[in-house]
Amino acid sequence: MGWAYKPYVNCNVDEATIAQELQKKFKKPNVFVAIKDIGIDLILIPNIEAKKPKSIRIQVKGSKCYINKKNHAKNGGWVTISKKALKKYSVICDFIIFIIWEYDIDTGKPIELKPFFIIIPSKKLLEITNKRKFGSNTKTGAVQYGYFLKRDGKNAYETKYEKKNAKINLTKYLNAWHLLK
Repeated sequence: MGWAYKPYVNCNVDEATIAQELQKKFKKPNVFVAIKDIGIDLILIPNIEAKKPKSIRIQVKGSKCYINKKNHAKNGGWVTISKKALKKYSVICDFIIFIIWEYDIDTGKPIELKPFFIIIPSKKLLEITNKRKFGSNTKTGAVQYGYFLKRDGKNAYETKYEKKNAKINLTKYLNAWHLLK
């Protein structure tokens, strides 16, 4: 009779992709995946051979890019974070990395996924979000904020309140791997 083992590591595609990107962006990095979900998904040590290697704690949030066929300017990824979790991340994580999976469906060719990343210090995300209105989840009653993230060429925005002309410019965080150094 054989034994079935439950895997100890549960690494999703977003976390694995970011870990792979981190391996490419740094000369001698080590990336560790959390075994238990406490709010930290990855730990990056940018230079494992440094005399005093520093570690960077990362929370990963991912979304596919929702396509608006009538108006591509409204394409974007949707991520929801509860207020309680966001406060927790601002204390235990150094960065939150959003990964939005863009793809072209109108080319007639096989779909090619092209992610973009918003790499933002967790305390900065809390500061930005606290200036906004949090909503309530109708099912759970949890206070939360939904981020609608989109890219326009070399610019990135959070556009949940775009109708009120209040989009947040996140361009300096778009693919900003240098912030992790």
